[in-house]
Amino acid sequence: MKPAALLFSTASLLALGACDGPPAETEPQPTPEPAVEESTEEVDLRWLPDGDGQRFAALEDQLGGFSEAMRHVNYRYMELYWAGEDRNWEYAAYQLDKLSGAIELGIIRRPGRAESSRPFLDSTVPALQEAIDEGDGEKFDERFEEFTLHCNTCHGQEDVAFIEIAPPEYRATSLAPLSQ
Repeated sequence: MKPAALLFSTASLLALGACDGPPAETEPQPTPEPAVEESTEEVDLRWLPDGDGQRFAALEDQLGGFSEAMRHVNYRYMELYWAGEDRNWEYAAYQLDKLSGAIELGIIRRPGRAESSRPFLDSTVPALQEAIDEGDGEKFDERFEEFTLHCNTCHGQEDVAFIEIAPPEYRATSLAPLSQ
């Protein structure tokens, strides 16, 4: 018998034996990952310039600088406010963490913003985190007011004082208040 035929015969016997099911002591096998379908459509990269340095600069422009980070911060700020109003401390902690992370990413993209952002991250955020950790509503309200003041102070330092932050008046998401 040729090697290929022997291999086919052995595989056939093994497959037939598998029809009876695996022995009881065999552990279940993980479900295989679905195959990733390769796209036959070519990606048009004409918008990217030649040369790695120029390409990275173009991609950086697409990602946005600190203003893109502030878009994320704005959303987290609003959610943080409502989490505090609802005394939903887990959600407040989550939002404060995400807000801080967005600022950190903004600093990575625009290191020149670090001088005005770093004091906010190093003192204002931990002060608010303390109120959240303690679950102290009054302290949260006071610290959130300071938090907002420091947002506006930073904007003044960055010559965008015309971007004045204030707590939201209405909820902008579908997240329900925490049931009491």
